[in-house]
Amino acid sequence: MYKKIISLKFILIIFSIILFVFLISSKNSELDLIDIQKEIHLSSGKNYLIFNQSILASDLIKKNPQIQVISYFDEVKNKSVGYVNIFGGIGTDFLIDQEKIYQIFVDTETIIKIM
Repeated sequence: MYKKIISLKFILIIFSIILFVFLISSKNSELDLIDIQKEIHLSSGKNYLIFNQSILASDLIKKNPQIQVISYFDEVKNKSVGYVNIFGGIGTDFLIDQEKIYQIFVDTETIIKIM
């Protein structure tokens, strides 16, 4: 039993390191701390952001229809959670919290407004 716990911890540590390296090595790996009243420039493709105030994913997409997908990795459920801007929004409509890294995908370079 003790060996299983150690190997599970080892697997979680390796997974965390791989996830971190993936985030850092992405072509758009710059993390931006978003002020809630700020406009932010997004590059085409993946963008990684940290917000400093909460907003629903559906509300962010309603204000910025050029956003295709918003997602993050839920460490409790150990899976990726996303909201897709199609047919009025599909997926899990989640609250964008502070201190989490969110992946926002856009087709073309764009500026999004938070408020």
